[in-house]
Parts: sequence; C-alpha cells; structure tokens
Amino acid sequence: MALEINLLPEKVKKEKTVKMAYTYLIGVAILIVAVLILLVFNEQQKVTRLDAEIAKVQAEENSLTDKIEEVKKFDVLEASYSKKKAIIDKLLKKQAIWPELLDRIGMLVLPDMWLTSIKYIKEKENGFTIDMTGNALSEIIIGDFIKKLEQSQYLTDVTTLSMKDTNNQSTGLSFEVSVFYKTD
Repeated sequence: MALEINLLPEKVKKEKTVKMAYTYLIGVAILIVAVLILLVFNEQQKVTRLDAEIAKVQAEENSLTDKIEEVKKFDVLEASYSKKKAIIDKLLKKQAIWPELLDRIGMLVLPDMWLTSIKYIKEKENGFTIDMTGNALSEIIIGDFIKKLEQSQYLTDVTTLSMKDTNNQSTGLSFEVSVFYKTD
C-alpha cells in the first residue's frame, strides 16, 4: 500500500474543489443546453412535417373541391333527368290507359248492344270519369251491362244517366252511363 501525502495548502485545495464544481456545473449546463437544442430541433422537424401534411391536405381539398363541383353539376343534371323521365312516364301511362280502358269495356259489352261514344269527362287523383252512350235491343241487356260495370274492379261509381226508347226496332233503346275509371 502506498501512502499519499497532500502537501497542497488548504486554499489551493478549496480552489481546486470549486473549479471542479464549476466544471461539473458548466458540463451539466452544456448538457442541458444540448438537450434543449435537440428538443427544439425535434419540435421544428415535427412542425415541418405537419406543415407538409397540411399542404398535402390543402392540395387534396382543392382537388376535392373541383370534384364536389362536378358532383353538384351531376346532381342538377340528375334532377333534371328525373323530372323529364317522370313527365315522360306520366305521358306514356296516360297514352296506354285508353287502349287498356277500351279493352276492359269491350269485354263487358254484351251481344245485341253497341257503344256509340265514350267521352272523357273529368280527371281526379287516381283516375277519371267517363260517359258512355250506346244502344241495346232491351232494358235487360242494359241492366246486365250495368251489373258487369259495377262488378269490375277498375270501374266504380256507375251511374245511369239516361235510358230512352228510340222508336226504332233496329236500335231499340239508347242509354247513357257514367263511370269512374281507376288508374292506380
């Protein structure tokens, strides 16, 4: 074992200890400043990345704004198309009603009777009223025709408007009937 003797004066020892303490403090301060600089640099990198992401999102927003405008234009075109289609569908439905109506009434017409006219009178929400005039050889035929009209699922509100003797053996009786034709 070696023996160590410190022959330095007490003042020098103290100064050496104080210098060492200052050195450690300066080292710790430099270390703290370095850590703070690293933290600031890291935060600046985060800010730079966030700015880049914001720029990217804004670019996407601008491109989406154009697409949104295109979608709005298509929505307007679709609404216009839907209105036109609804009008055409309504016209086609109305156009198909008369052949259908004539077929249904034609199936109800009995032998020894004939219709001379069918007139459109008034449209309502789910159909329209028509008046039919015709001739028959007897009241029984007219009565049977009216019963068939009343039994039809498409014809309602059957009303006999008139029945007259024509004083002609070939035409017999004339009649007029009003019915409501359901289109729905």
